[in-house]
This record gives sequence, C-alpha cells and structure tokens, in this order.
Amino acid sequence: MTFYLKSYVYPQRMCIVAKDREMLLQLLECKYSVMFINDDSIIFYPDEIRISVETSEKENVGILENRDIVEVNSNGLVYRSFAYTEPDSVLFLGAKCNSNCIMCPAGDAERKEGFSYNLNQIETYIDYLPDDLEILVVTGGEPTLNPAIFLSAMRMLKDKFLYTQVLLLTNGRTLSNTEFLNNLCIVTPENFVIAIPIHGDTAGVHDYITRVEGSFNETLIAVRKVLDSDLRVELRIVVSKANYMHLDGIAHLISKKFKKVETVNFVGLEPRGNCAKNADIVYIDHNTAFGRMKSAITHLMEHGINVGIYNYPLCSVDRGFWSICRRSISQYKATYHEKCNNCIVKDLCGGLFVATLSFIKPDVYPILAKREKSHA
Repeated sequence: MTFYLKSYVYPQRMCIVAKDREMLLQLLECKYSVMFINDDSIIFYPDEIRISVETSEKENVGILENRDIVEVNSNGLVYRSFAYTEPDSVLFLGAKCNSNCIMCPAGDAERKEGFSYNLNQIETYIDYLPDDLEILVVTGGEPTLNPAIFLSAMRMLKDKFLYTQVLLLTNGRTLSNTEFLNNLCIVTPENFVIAIPIHGDTAGVHDYITRVEGSFNETLIAVRKVLDSDLRVELRIVVSKANYMHLDGIAHLISKKFKKVETVNFVGLEPRGNCAKNADIVYIDHNTAFGRMKSAITHLMEHGINVGIYNYPLCSVDRGFWSICRRSISQYKATYHEKCNNCIVKDLCGGLFVATLSFIKPDVYPILAKREKSHA
C-alpha cells in the first residue's frame, strides 16, 4: 500500500503508526519513531512535526492501523511495509537479483539496479516488528546477495523470534557455497525454512527461465547441501508456459534426488514485471496449468512428499485437491471476478491477483452447486 502526503517535506523516516493516545504513549515509552494520526493532522514523534491531512488523503490514511510500520520518503510517499492485522509479515532485503527470470513479477531494471536497505534500516524494522508473529518471510530480489547484511539480519531474527516461522525465499544459488552455507547455519532461527525454486528437469529448461547459464547445476548443488545440513527445505515450482510440459520430469527429479524435502509447492504466476512483459511465452491459464500439475502432484504424494498449490482459484482445481490449496495471495494483492460473488466457496478461495484480473482477464467458473467441475 502506497500513497502521498502532500504536506510532508521532511527527511525520510521509518515509524510505527498510532491512532489513539494510549498506543502513542506505549510506543514513545519504547523510544520508537511514531506516526500519530490525529483527526485532520499527523504528528511525527519524537520530532513533533505536525502536517495537515488533505481531504483526498483521508481515505488512505484511515486504512492504517495501530502498530503498522510505514516508511515515508522526502517526497511524502508513504509505504506500509508491515500491516499489523495481516498474519504474515515480510522482511525485504533489496530488489537486486543474480537471476532475471522470465516470469518474475519484478522487471529487468529492478533486478539489476533495484533499491536495497542498509543494515541500520533493517535493524530498525526488525526491532519494530512484534515478537509474536506467526510467519516472517525474508525476501528480495535475491536476499542473500550481500552476505554481511543478510547474515546480520538472520542473527537478529534468531535472537528475537523464538517461535515465529521464518521462511527464506531464495533462488538458492549462493547456498551452493559451502562457507556461506555454514555461516548461515550458525545464525538460523529456531523455526526456519528455506524455499528454493526448481524451474525445470534439465539445465536447458531451468537456465532458459532464469536466463543464467549454470543456474540449474548451482541450484541442485545448493538443495543437496542444504538438506545435508539438516535445514528444512521447501521446493517451489512456478508453473508457466515455459515449463508446464516438464512438471512430471521435475517431480521425478525431486522424488529421486531430494527425498528429504519437506514440501513442494506449485505456484501460479503474478503477471507483473517480467511476467507481464513476456506474457506470450510464459502465461498459462489456471485450468491448463492444473491439468498438467495433477500427475506431478500425485507422483510426489505417492513418494511421501507434502504438496501445496499456491495462487490458484478453487474453480480451476479439481475438488479432490482443494485441501492442498493455500490462500497464498497477500490481502492487498488479492481480488475476485464479479462472477465470484455467487460462488458458494468464495470464502474458502484465495481469489486472483489484482494484476491477473486487470491484465489477463482470465475465465472463472463459480461453484454454484455441489457437483465437481472436471478438467481436461
């Protein structure tokens, strides 16, 4: 969520939101920087800078809740980096990446030149997060590219979050380095999972998608080393037109080489950035994708591997597989087609990406009765 405060002309800051006097006093007692929303004005503490809230800004300001974390830049752009009411939270370490996947929701320029946080900003953000989070996702870009900052951040997470599941989203390539992996093992939080994507069953497919020669071999080496280190591993298969004919091969590769993997998740596309730019060669409709996923999912289950389905509406998935579908799309990115209003399972369905509905305009098939929709 982003919006502008036209009256803000001060230095960039990160702060916690307070909407009542009691919360304000609690946060100030902790010596936090605070954005206090008070009627038609906002007061930034500890500076006590007061700015007016224009009528056009009130709706966006009103969405903020107590203990949300926001960043305000010198031009008045407000970005909500943590929403207290959402179950998941994200630690974003920077947009740069050492791959440039053709279906990534970020664009080429963002991957090559994107913004990164410094260690002080990361430390402040972690300090501001509540320590009773259910899930914290560490992501980027590729979050491990600056080893010093990444390992320092992981140590902070280990010290603060004793029960929170910390999920690292990484392409895995840096973890093929034994020294780096050993250093990571020292600072991993108690409840820690590493999620790594495998895009193909051969170097030709995987490297075509990442656009980095040798990335397939690096990834397989990394997965093996991580598993041998007794860290928990989730593998992800991002399903696209570029690899959907290889899903069975990927499943067989996993069951043969990586029996200790904890979960394999099949992930639907978010058509932004590179994915939108390359839509003609990567985008595949949900129904066709699921039709190719079924045998791969069944194979993995038969080999004792847990499976999940991310970013797919229930109407595109056979009813027998609904139990492994996850409501995986963040609330601010999720939406529903107008046809979904009459669907009897809408409350159970994770919906669609806003970008999917606006860019691709996919077909949906509302569940109106208790008979199962079949897929070719």
